[in-house]
Amino acid sequence: MRLKFHRYFKAVLCTLSTVMLLLTGVMFTAFAETVTGTLTLYCRTEEITLSGMNWNVYRVGSRTESGFVLDGDFSDYQVDLSDLSTDSGRKTAAKTLENYAILDGIFPTAFGKTDENGIKKFEGLIPGLYLISGNELEIGNTTYTPSTLLIEISVTGAPVDIDAYPKIISSVENPEEIDYTAKGFWRTEDGEDIVDASPIKIEIYRNNELFDTVILDESNNWTHNWKGSPDDEWRIKEVDVPDNITVIYDSNERQFVVVNTPKTEKPPVTTTTTITTSEEITTTAAKTTSTTTKKKNDNKIPQTGQLWWPVPLLGLMGIIFIAIGLRIRSMEKNENNNENN
Repeated sequence: MRLKFHRYFKAVLCTLSTVMLLLTGVMFTAFAETVTGTLTLYCRTEEITLSGMNWNVYRVGSRTESGFVLDGDFSDYQVDLSDLSTDSGRKTAAKTLENYAILDGIFPTAFGKTDENGIKKFEGLIPGLYLISGNELEIGNTTYTPSTLLIEISVTGAPVDIDAYPKIISSVENPEEIDYTAKGFWRTEDGEDIVDASPIKIEIYRNNELFDTVILDESNNWTHNWKGSPDDEWRIKEVDVPDNITVIYDSNERQFVVVNTPKTEKPPVTTTTTITTSEEITTTAAKTTSTTTKKKNDNKIPQTGQLWWPVPLLGLMGIIFIAIGLRIRSMEKNENNNENN
């Protein structure tokens, strides 16, 4: 009976040892394959360092064999990502995605403020296409508005650090009301205007709250004008968007544009261009700084957010179980010898 118990116990120990060692190998493999990137923003002008500027980071899409596609919270939006290799394509895609992210209240992947040196670092970003959106910052009677960025975090085996320098537009406060304009367009993919198009229904937002709803069509020359304070933040969003079209939003300080383009089938396009930032529409009175990005590879250990302490513990437990099993086997052998004698 004792011999039979030892055999059962030995089988259990062998099974547990095997499971522990397999788990150790799986965890090591997971740690080795999970590699993330780091994005560092530098927010400065020639005259001032912008500390305390709020930034939101949204993961909006991923790269496929045929190009970028929207996924996650952005998967249902009809935004064209086929022209990200050009400045104008990046700019319109970035502003359009930012418009949806803010007005629809999408929670960011990461967020934070710049420090006293105008720097904000975002770590642990998994591979994908990211929208980087900053808030206006008022210092004295001057408002500083950062550009919107579209950046790809592309990790191929080693951690990646990307430095970005957003363009900053500065404007002096003007307490008087000014004229604003919203315009709508229907255009083909070749940029030609479409006649006899359907009306475009838009919502106008002041400081992210609904201000007005209007229809743009031939009766008003696809244009709506209103007066408002330049101290407020104004945005527009198309509602009741037809199927099978892509939408583009663009704006400067006083004019807002929405462009609808019917979709057509395109052959797959593959690009390896790294996505940086785009040009903003500026006025002649605006002061700007250039936007550039730099990518640096180093050999730092990837920070995956998982705990390492179970790995050696599991390995040690597996070795202990094997040792106990060998001891039991030795005891069984001695018992058999004694019975035979």
